[in-house]
Amino acid sequence: MLPSDFEGPPAANVGGTVTGSPAAKDAGKPRLSMAWLVGMDEGSPALVGQAVSYQRSAKLQSDWDIGLAAPTETARWSGAVGARQVRLAVGKMVYFDDRVADERLDWACQGAACDQVKAVSRQFVVFVEAPLYCQPREGIPARPKILAGYHYYSLDGAVARELGRDEAVSFDVQGGDRALVESNPTEELETFVHVLLRQWAANPISGC
Repeated sequence: MLPSDFEGPPAANVGGTVTGSPAAKDAGKPRLSMAWLVGMDEGSPALVGQAVSYQRSAKLQSDWDIGLAAPTETARWSGAVGARQVRLAVGKMVYFDDRVADERLDWACQGAACDQVKAVSRQFVVFVEAPLYCQPREGIPARPKILAGYHYYSLDGAVARELGRDEAVSFDVQGGDRALVESNPTEELETFVHVLLRQWAANPISGC
């Protein structure tokens, strides 16, 4: 980098490639929403949107404070972890242009007047309604193996890895004005759910 009044030859040339669609536009009415996977109990997964609150962090101007309320009852379902059942909700955060002006995404909407997805979180949001306890051994009381509340996971190949306390959620920017159906993360969420429950069941929760 050189000052604007520099008249000599450049020290080096730097090339680069812009990724994504050049037709991509910023959101006119930016909003953040959860896309919860629902219908797992019935075997017909769908998505339901839920508004997310956010504001600039008072500590760091480059960060945002995101407020997640408890998932709606519609978003919660029961999954089998071995012989046990755990009630949970699984979804992704979505940054979108709220063209319908209702602060949530209607994934069934089609057409130019519908909301437009601008970015989808790479990571998965998991809400556990009640802790899943280990089977106690003689003289050792039961203790929770999977805590209640929010957890954040990445899917690294075929492994669901819970994010550490200092790891941030990142987003994949969607190119162009894609229809909602093209940005629908249902299939990716289904894959993650199967990996997560299988992993929880394979990791012994008895006698821990």
